[in-house]
Amino acid sequence: MTVTRSVGQGIPRLQELGFLLSAVKAVARGGTFELVRRGLIEQMSVRSLENTPSGNSARHRIADEKPGLYVNNASEALAELMRVGLVERAQLPSSAKAARAYAGTRFLLTEDGVAFAEMLEEQGEPAALDSLLKRLWSIHPQLAGYIRLLSCSGVLVVPSLTWSAVHPETTGREGREKYVAALVERVVSAVASGRAGWEAEASEVHQAIAAYVARREAYADKRGRPAYKRSGDFVSDCDQAVTVLALRKAGVGVDYISFEILRRWTQDLLVANFSYWVPAGEATAMRAWGTAAVSEDDGTPSFDRRPPSPEWAVRIEQLLPEAFRTVRAEEGDSSFVPIWKVRAYICSQLRVNDVVFDSALRDFQRRARRGELPFQIALEVSTGGSIPPTERPLRGIPDRYGRETLFSLINVSARRERTNA
Repeated sequence: MTVTRSVGQGIPRLQELGFLLSAVKAVARGGTFELVRRGLIEQMSVRSLENTPSGNSARHRIADEKPGLYVNNASEALAELMRVGLVERAQLPSSAKAARAYAGTRFLLTEDGVAFAEMLEEQGEPAALDSLLKRLWSIHPQLAGYIRLLSCSGVLVVPSLTWSAVHPETTGREGREKYVAALVERVVSAVASGRAGWEAEASEVHQAIAAYVARREAYADKRGRPAYKRSGDFVSDCDQAVTVLALRKAGVGVDYISFEILRRWTQDLLVANFSYWVPAGEATAMRAWGTAAVSEDDGTPSFDRRPPSPEWAVRIEQLLPEAFRTVRAEEGDSSFVPIWKVRAYICSQLRVNDVVFDSALRDFQRRARRGELPFQIALEVSTGGSIPPTERPLRGIPDRYGRETLFSLINVSARRERTNA
């Protein structure tokens, strides 16, 4: 039987959209709640290896031995599959302690769920994710609104400001007031340019920040603790306040955590992209942009994505030297610069997803070795610092053992012509 879907559900707390696919596979195999949970841990272990140059996924391997961990993720994944009509409705554990009684519980796919599992097995993840997105679209208006926003306006810009950029004389309330005044000024200036994708008055920005900060302070007062021990915590709250305001003014009413989930989901679905690292010669900001044209027929969406292709590879090849020079100037003329900044520059210019850039650069790596490009490329692994949590390193060409180096730095230089002795 097909489960009737409910309408207007909030965004579930699932950072990884792939958790839904993992859970479907486990249920299709007759797996128990415990096997669903362990499948999510395994998925995160693999993801950690893909995203961490050091290859250290110990945190996720340790999690496998702790029965209380990933219970909420497993419950939320199964609950979401029930909401979209792929798994029959059933009781789920609400806590790690309650999960012990559900460890051996099995779940049933609906008729639609069986068809979806077959699609996943026969056609692969891209087709399954596209089908899943259409189901999510009908029950999560925030998701549909965010995709529509970026499809129509093309971009959403949320200016930010570091604490050090203001140089307050004090670190207390006086310093915070000075920081807020500077941030409001920067936000209003960016919005006035007409390129931010939203509009707001200075008073609205100030009020949004004040309300957000007041909630944190009230919560801390009840517990007899200081609201902000570090300036970084205050900066983070201000950034979240402005982001939520920007989304609301643009027509998408979500809290900040839901937005973090939406931007990750839409990135994985190849319908949108985002970065905090676009070198634009302007104020630092979170920039999000659409990577697919969206059309709707009687409430059912269809997506014209921009996947990796020779056409995009040519355009990326043309932009790569310019992107490298721009980032290098920002980095102080370093020989090697962060790949994620070069990628953000190009992807935001072309309105494409990270995978389009990564696919092209791996091809460039091969062609540069054969002297087929008008420039040379050198890729390195960073020995210091860390990759921002919102970014991913570049997976290189597999060696003869099938191992893929995870690169984080790039150099683009003029190709040296060979001369005959």
